[in-house]
Amino acid sequence: MIKILIAALLALNLNAAVKVQKESVKDGLKMQEIKNYKEARKIYSNLCRQRNAKACFLLALMHENAQGVKKSDKEARVHYEKACKGRISSACFNLALNYERNKFHKEADLAFYRACSLRHVNSCQILGSRYKAKKKGAMAAEFYSKACELGDSYSCLELARLYDEGQILRQNVKLSMSTYSKACSLKQAEACFNLGQHQEGRDENLAKRYYGKACDIGHTRACEAYKRLNENSAFEVY
Repeated sequence: MIKILIAALLALNLNAAVKVQKESVKDGLKMQEIKNYKEARKIYSNLCRQRNAKACFLLALMHENAQGVKKSDKEARVHYEKACKGRISSACFNLALNYERNKFHKEADLAFYRACSLRHVNSCQILGSRYKAKKKGAMAAEFYSKACELGDSYSCLELARLYDEGQILRQNVKLSMSTYSKACSLKQAEACFNLGQHQEGRDENLAKRYYGKACDIGHTRACEAYKRLNENSAFEVY
């Protein structure tokens, strides 16, 4: 009789394990689609306890956006932290924004740093801008460089400006030109315009080419500069 009871309990536990195993993030998403937030939350909670980072992230979003639960930044932070530890960069970024919104600025900076280390472009850019505002050139360059490497044209432009202006970072014309060039290739109009300005008086044809690129992207001053060089070359030919 005891053996039968043990076997029955083992079977129940096995069935429960199979049931938990069968639950997936997709099931939670399906529940959200049909606005069954209670069931979605239950699925995500179970999966999050099993260290499923994506489920923790989605659970945090539910708490932050008050989907089927009372809005709670505190609860959202708990689950964003778990997802961030699971190397979900957007979770680290959202955690930083959450901290920022609640005036925990040091914690926010740390979360931005963690997100940036996981290649979250916006986080790297934000850190670059913050260090620039604090006039910490080397740190600003480090984070702008990371964002630039990840294809953020604005960060490439800002990094080039740091090297070009030489105010909070040692001036390096060669690096500024190569970084402006990268930003220009990423369709950052101001970078193309700055390249044009640097080439004026050195190589008018190259300056005109850069002005043309910036003009095509919608940079008004570049269009004016292109027109001016065009007119000058026409007079020279005449």
